[in-house]
Amino acid sequence: SSDVCSSDLVVPDVPKRHAELVQMGYEPLPVKEFKDGDQLLARFFFILDPDGYKIEVLEEHGHYR
Repeated sequence: SSDVCSSDLVVPDVPKRHAELVQMGYEPLPVKEFKDGDQLLARFFFILDPDGYKIEVLEEHGHYR
């Protein structure tokens, strides 16, 4: 068993949501991208909730629609 729990949230624009959270005083982790050559496969970041659980914020793209 694991003490780690995570949740996912899909948004239309990850960099925009990341900037909004920073502006509101939150501390999201850096935006990451998965690519296959020049093709974007996924763009996302994590933020911790008050209990320390990771929330993954994914961009609405490809598989994540």
